[in-house]
Amino acid sequence: VLLYMWIFERCALAVQALHQRCIAHFDIKCDNILLEQKGGDQDHFTVAIADFGESKTFAGLGPESTFRSHGTAYIMSPEMLTVAMASHKEAGHYDRRRKQGAGRASDVWSLGCLFFELLTGEMLFFDPNWTAFFCHITDPKTELINETAQSKMGHDPDLISFLRFILVRDADRRPTIEDVLIRCRRTQEA
Repeated sequence: VLLYMWIFERCALAVQALHQRCIAHFDIKCDNILLEQKGGDQDHFTVAIADFGESKTFAGLGPESTFRSHGTAYIMSPEMLTVAMASHKEAGHYDRRRKQGAGRASDVWSLGCLFFELLTGEMLFFDPNWTAFFCHITDPKTELINETAQSKMGHDPDLISFLRFILVRDADRRPTIEDVLIRCRRTQEA
């Protein structure tokens, strides 16, 4: 688990560097993390984020948002899923004037999904039924980290608490990347 936490922290540091440069990646998942081992222990790994095909740059550190759906569905934040649903013109709730978007907070959500994927080798929210998947992510009455997910994490209270800290449905209440890094270091020390 310590190695996975170390890799996760390096991924979070890379996301922090992107955010400081006004870039949102929008597709953070294990398939887009590159590891190169340079020696026999974790201090000799290089960790890099790849595949910037879905990324977006923003003008400054102020408010930002994209009104287009980006990235892999099963790591999308609730706000990105809402953007995806709102963009379907054939949907009954389509409104071209609606300006609900997603920004850097979506990368934090995806980091939470990445954390679970690192620990278990599986996607946290995979569901072949799109409607069930959408409801699981967006319905505030649905437990995000259900019993099955907790079991795959070995019912470790520190790991589950850390994941719950990151996966906050409301983007305005979701921790920043800096908050995630602080909590990651505390979790590693526990």
